[in-house]
Parts: sequence; structure tokens; C-alpha cells
Amino acid sequence: MRFLILGIVAGLLTLTRPEGVVLAGLVGLGLFIRQRSTLTFLIARISLYTLAFFIPLIPYLIFNLQTSGTLLPNTFYAKAAEYAELTAQSNFFARWLSLYRQPLIGAQVLLVPGLIFGAWKLARERKWILLVPAAWILLLPALYAWRLPVEYQFGRYLMPIIPFVVVYGSVGTAMLFQRISLRVIRRAWALTLAALLAAFYLLGANFYAQSVAVIQCEMVAVANWTRANLPPNALIAAHDIGAQAYFDPRPLLDLAGLVSPEVIPFIRDEEKLIEWMKARGAQYAIFFPTWYPQISQDARVRQVFSTGCVTTRELGEENLGVYQVQ
Repeated sequence: MRFLILGIVAGLLTLTRPEGVVLAGLVGLGLFIRQRSTLTFLIARISLYTLAFFIPLIPYLIFNLQTSGTLLPNTFYAKAAEYAELTAQSNFFARWLSLYRQPLIGAQVLLVPGLIFGAWKLARERKWILLVPAAWILLLPALYAWRLPVEYQFGRYLMPIIPFVVVYGSVGTAMLFQRISLRVIRRAWALTLAALLAAFYLLGANFYAQSVAVIQCEMVAVANWTRANLPPNALIAAHDIGAQAYFDPRPLLDLAGLVSPEVIPFIRDEEKLIEWMKARGAQYAIFFPTWYPQISQDARVRQVFSTGCVTTRELGEENLGVYQVQ
């Protein structure tokens, strides 16, 4: 029964985020390592776990095949296509290492020595089962380095490794402190850790407030403007459809390809994007000018609204604009 329940939970985890399949694999590996039964019995248990894993996934996979013709949702392929050029700019190892910058910003960076020491100690003592969850810290960034090596929005795709860094880093740091004889070093390390935690808590609150302010005075402001000023039947093409669709519900074309997957093959070709918008009958487009510099300067589009948000300007960024497609 335990294998059945774990398999279903692993399947639900993968439904939540596709990269959950990595954690599901680690759970399966952990079950394999822990078992001391016969090979036949072990194969039966792992097979039960795998079968249970697919129970919640099968309807999801069938739905994707029927709606988009692929096993994974459009968002996966759209994001990968939009940032495909990043995978060609450096080798895999360099991309992999660079993805640790954002999730290690904060007090947790002081836990890294303890993390490394703890992992080394567990490996030396051959406590492999305790090391299996720590593999998540390596595998998730590796997965994104392969397909989507981006760090925007505070590295949100890599945030799931932070709890693992904190747990393993805290335990490893406690182990490391037992090996450090100088009390002054231990105290300085602990006090610095506490000070960084407090400082980054306040910094994080400020960054969060700024992010909310930008969303409100850019995306939400544009959606409110289009609802009040554009004809109800006007078709809009937008790069970020979240707030737009919520505050101004109407049919939309998605320049990012999340709900308009037909743009994925030419998602970075601005000339083809203009032709596609015109062919689909889009009357307006919403985007940041530097996201589509060629389109923003094209004679076939004319800016009719800009938010003029002061907060965004103070952060050194540009304002969101509404463009009429002519």
C-alpha cells in the first residue's frame, strides 16, 4: 500500500510541475536502495510504484495530446523556443553553474560549506539513502540548464532547491561546527548567518513590494485601459496575458505562445509575428518596446498608450505600451 500511495503522490507532484518527475525518480531510487527483499519482490514493488505514478498522469497526458498534439503543455515548448538562443551562448556546465546564483542569494549562501561538508560525510559513511534527496540540488538546475537556462524573476524556477539547501546546509553546518575548535569562528559564522537572514528578509519584502507595484501600474493598468478604451470586440495580441485576460476578458492572441502555440516556430522572428498578427486580425498589440524592438518601430504599428509608470522608470525599466496594428 505504501508504494501505491507514494506513486500517486509522485504523480500528483508531476501534475503540479512537470519537473516533479525528477523528485518522483528520486523517491523511486530511495525505495530501491532501502529494500532488502528478493529481486522479484523488489521489481514488483517498483512496478507498483511506477503504475501508481501514471494513474493521475494518464488523463493529463491524454488531454495534452488531444488539445495540442504533444504530451507536455504548450507552455513547455513555448518557453524553450523563446529562450533557445541562450543554450547556444555557452556550454552546458557554464549554464548549470550560473543557475545557482539566484537561489543562493541570501543567508543560505553561508550554509553552502556545511552542505558540501555534510554531503561528503554522508558519502564517506556510505549513507546513500540520506544523500538521495540532496541530488535534487544538482538535478533541477541541470534540467533547466539543458532546456531553459533563465534566471529572471529572482530565479523562480530554481526556488524549489532552497529548502533542500537549507535542510542539508543546516545539518552540515552543525556537523562542521563540531570540527571547528575556535569558538570565535563558530560565533562569528552564526551571527553573520542571523544578520544576513534578517537583512535579506527586509530586502525581500522591499523587492516583493516593488514587484507588486510594477504589476499594478503596468500590466493591471494596461488591462484597465484597454477595457475602458478599446471596442469590446477588438482582438488584442499580448506577450503577457495573465493580468490582461483577468481584468479585460476578451479573446486574445498570445505572442509568447502559451495559448497560441502556432507562433512557437517563429517566436523570435518579429517580421513573421507582425504578419501573423495581421493574418489573425489582431487590431492591437501589448508589449514592452525592447522585447520587440523591430515591431515597436515598424510603420504598421502605432503606439496609442503607455503607462508612464514612475515606479518602473525608477527601477531603470521601460513602460508597457499598447500599439494599434494597422
